[in-house]
Amino acid sequence: MTTGARFARTVTFAAGLVCMFGVQRAKATTFTVATFADPSPGAGTPMFSYDGPSMTLSGGWSGTGLTLETIVGDFPDATFTMTSTVAPLGADSGSGTIEFFDSSAAPLLTIEFDVASLEVIGFGSAEFLAVDTDSITMSGPVISVGFDVPSIDEEEAFSFAFANQVATDGSGGFSATAAFTSSTTTVPIPEPASLALLACGAGLVLRRRKISINTHPLKMLVVVGGLMAFAGQAQAGSFTVATFADPASDSSTPLFELDDDQLSGAWNGVGLTLQTPGIGDVDYMNAQFQMGAVAVNPDDSTGPGQIDFFASNSDPLFSIMFQAGTLNAGVGFGATDFVAQGVTISGPIVPFALMDEAFAFSFANQVATPDGFTATADFTSSATPEPASLTLAIIGGAFVLRRRR
Repeated sequence: MTTGARFARTVTFAAGLVCMFGVQRAKATTFTVATFADPSPGAGTPMFSYDGPSMTLSGGWSGTGLTLETIVGDFPDATFTMTSTVAPLGADSGSGTIEFFDSSAAPLLTIEFDVASLEVIGFGSAEFLAVDTDSITMSGPVISVGFDVPSIDEEEAFSFAFANQVATDGSGGFSATAAFTSSTTTVPIPEPASLALLACGAGLVLRRRKISINTHPLKMLVVVGGLMAFAGQAQAGSFTVATFADPASDSSTPLFELDDDQLSGAWNGVGLTLQTPGIGDVDYMNAQFQMGAVAVNPDDSTGPGQIDFFASNSDPLFSIMFQAGTLNAGVGFGATDFVAQGVTISGPIVPFALMDEAFAFSFANQVATPDGFTATADFTSSATPEPASLTLAIIGGAFVLRRRR
């Protein structure tokens, strides 16, 4: 492609982005400010640490692999810090500040909160989220460059969904990895010239790397590599099975719906990148999932259910079955999650038995309906390899790879 053609395509992209933001965003009840999938392959690289005696939660990520997806583009290898906050389990906690930076340490987004909550729903399924949405303030280049943001009943919300929890002492302390999402009801009005320049820059600088796993030998290499990685993760206690950042740009394309006493979920569109950092580090572009209706009881507990994940061509990837769940819908509107107990994860991309499975969805972009709400979500999950099955799988994978050589 010639330089002129490339420039023309970039300008077209910028113009389209201006139209998209100008038409769609102005209508949005809420929009996703920033989100990321769990960047950690397992418990060996935690993002959060909880000290039991002092009831203090601290967090941060200074490594690589965290792609912060925002309303103005994606920032690969982003980092974040969170000030330590007093967080009694199951109760309202103190204030704090979360700061996000790009790979060059330039500031992107700051979230300040006055009241938050740390909920642990069965060891391995937990979250940290804001309780009082009126106490949250978001600021920084991500939500200020090129936008005129009017004061319209701002209901900022954020939440971290935990996975790979590992006990660090006998007094309730633990470490954990996490996925993250955030939203606000403020409707941004793009200033066209600034947004066009921003889009041009994004089009020239930000590129997604799409990995296509089409050949069987390449699949085998990925699987065997993942199995060898599993051996190391087993020593760390657990690994990340699968995770995704919130694929919805705003509340107009929800992933979940609570209708009276029934919770259901699905994503059949594009834009959901299912990452498997602990199983060969394969990304499944435009993946989909389906969760049938699950009964929600008056105490927010749920009945059993099943979640099925599929590749873009509808090939099954894995399934999650759970015996019971908890919908934390009462911790502040706009900050909710769904976690479960009695979890079993299995399927084509999980070639051996697992133990201690856990998963969590963190909700954002919540919109009230007559009988409940709709919401978008991010997702993360973790498990521990079953030792005997892991050993057999590694030996079998190495044997098949040797024959193919």
